[in-house]
Amino acid sequence: MKKIKILYVDDDPAHILLMCRVLLESNFELVPACSAKDAISILNNSPELKIVISDWVMPEMDGLELVQYVNESYPDKICYMLSGSNRTDKVKNLEEKGFIRKYFPKPVNKEILMKEMDNISSLLNLN
Repeated sequence: MKKIKILYVDDDPAHILLMCRVLLESNFELVPACSAKDAISILNNSPELKIVISDWVMPEMDGLELVQYVNESYPDKICYMLSGSNRTDKVKNLEEKGFIRKYFPKPVNKEILMKEMDNISSLLNLN
């Protein structure tokens, strides 16, 4: 079975490694990006990516700006926000607009994340 690719954006290499471990024995393949700029470059060259999970707090362009860009430039992508910061009105506003499907607090709960990824992959008929 072909693995579903998820673009994961985080400026902390330790969190990228952790997410790799979370997805290791799943039907998902992690495509890491260490910045929003890298994520945009990957999206430009990888139309098969349908799921984006982004950290919120990053230098230069934060995750909120990234998901707004992704929704404007790639409306077929489904975005998630993950952060150690509390969910603010800005995040809630993006959820209400449909820019973010769900917010995950760090450290991410593996079972909750995998349940959501399984749900969305079924919704997208990717399984």
